[in-house]
Amino acid sequence: MPKSNMNCCVVGCRSTYTNSPGTKFYSFPSRPYQLSRRQQWIALIRRQNVNGTNWKPSAHTRICSKHFVGNKKANEQGHPAYHPSIFPTVYKSARGSLTHGRRSWLDGRESRSDSKGHEAMKGKSMDARNKHSCRDVGRVENGISDEDRRFID
Repeated sequence: MPKSNMNCCVVGCRSTYTNSPGTKFYSFPSRPYQLSRRQQWIALIRRQNVNGTNWKPSAHTRICSKHFVGNKKANEQGHPAYHPSIFPTVYKSARGSLTHGRRSWLDGRESRSDSKGHEAMKGKSMDARNKHSCRDVGRVENGISDEDRRFID
């Protein structure tokens, strides 16, 4: 895949190779001994196909470094960046809401923001708005936050 076509597979993330200089794009673990890690990444990303079936990454699917603690994937099991754990706030809502369109997500987000915050973001590009949409990482154990652990246990 040409680098210019690389984009992040995380719902709500707008990172691409061209609009995110310095951001790295990682392929999903694909070796037989990495099967458990691959399955955990898929579970943490919580993505579904349009028809409701389970989503599976292809050989060309990438996740950007913005979703890893320290903006870099770690290969040491137990390291906080061993699994992706930083996701847009759309992941805090119910799992079913991930199928709603981006517009409805933004509408809900804007209605919850105070008028001062809304005025501050008025006129800014979507990338500037999305820059502020990733949640803080709470307690992380074995690379998986408490909030995300409930989806893979």
